[in-house]
Amino acid sequence: MSDTATVEREPRADKVAVVKEIAARLGESEAVFVTEYRGLTVPQIAGVRNALRPSDAEMAIYKNTLAKLAVR
Repeated sequence: MSDTATVEREPRADKVAVVKEIAARLGESEAVFVTEYRGLTVPQIAGVRNALRPSDAEMAIYKNTLAKLAVR
């Protein structure tokens, strides 16, 4: 076996569950907005979530790689 061979691994169960959750949420959503949250403080993010709540909207933060898998 060469040093450059890649080993195929089974995805971790917790990551598979997150991808399924994202896909389910996307499937039942009327609209989805993707935003950049870096630079916001925790209180600012909480403020955004609180502002969305009366409209029955939610804000969730996911790893980009898992979100991309869910969209496929």
